[in-house]
Amino acid sequence: MSITVKGVAKKAGVATSTVSRVINDHPSISEETKKKVRKVMNELGYTPNLAARNLGKQTASAIGVVLPPLDTKERIGNPFHLETIQIINEEANRHGMSVAVVSSKNFETSLANVERMHRQKQVDGFILTYSDKNDPIIHYLEENQIPFTLIGQPYNQEEKVVYVDNDNQLLGK
Repeated sequence: MSITVKGVAKKAGVATSTVSRVINDHPSISEETKKKVRKVMNELGYTPNLAARNLGKQTASAIGVVLPPLDTKERIGNPFHLETIQIINEEANRHGMSVAVVSSKNFETSLANVERMHRQKQVDGFILTYSDKNDPIIHYLEENQIPFTLIGQPYNQEEKVVYVDNDNQLLGK
């Protein structure tokens, strides 16, 4: 039987709304009450239901990471993408978020996965680990005003796209 907010509240002798506020670290709850409720949560092994929590907040608390399709030259044998996923995952965990990876053989399948993840509200935005001139995914994200960050310099609309890039010439000096 799973432990619920009601069970925690009953054992801690507080209202369910107090438990919810403790979970969200609300400033209206005293540190003493927070400690008491957190202790009961630990004793009972309670873990908040992120799906329910995110539904109330209307957020997914997840980031979609889109890898270049397998049929592109950029992807073949490039360890950069694994390292990038590892770093993104570590940072997401630090912020209580999760990472969903989009990987496929071609742009069409990747686009279908991105569209599904967006429609189902599985992620709050995307990080694209590549930059491609005729990328249908970037077009879809821009057209639907879905937040995304590009790793690499964009081929167009540089002033509109949020991106992270480095200067390989400067790094080589």
